[in-house]
Amino acid sequence: MPRTYDQHGIRFLYPDNWQVTDEQSLEPPYSVGLQTPQGGMWVLQIHEQGEPLELAGEALSTMRTEYAELEADSITERLEDHDIIGFEMRFYYLDFVVMARILSLRHRDRTLVLLCQAEDRDYDALAPVFHAMLVSILRNGRHS
Repeated sequence: MPRTYDQHGIRFLYPDNWQVTDEQSLEPPYSVGLQTPQGGMWVLQIHEQGEPLELAGEALSTMRTEYAELEADSITERLEDHDIIGFEMRFYYLDFVVMARILSLRHRDRTLVLLCQAEDRDYDALAPVFHAMLVSILRNGRHS
């Protein structure tokens, strides 16, 4: 049975066996992170202002400082009447190949930046869940 996250003006469904690591912040940007049982993660930042391309680029720069051999390709998508821009990334962590995506979009009057990542052997199975969670935000999200 899915659980519901409902804070910072955002509501979405997520699997009940994922652990929420919610960063409490009194000022934006707000963020919420979830960890999968397999070790993957899904992190959403909620910005009151900012352009999606600029914020996605900043997230990519941060990833590049952490992972020197990171490879990235630009991506654009259309989902639920929202234009999404971002990057699909691959990098090594210890002995693992990690797949990740940074997605950024305007939703209502905010800019959302999403990072989802997992080992490459787990990513294909988790990608539909990552996608469904984003769709859940776009369909059920609220701004208070």
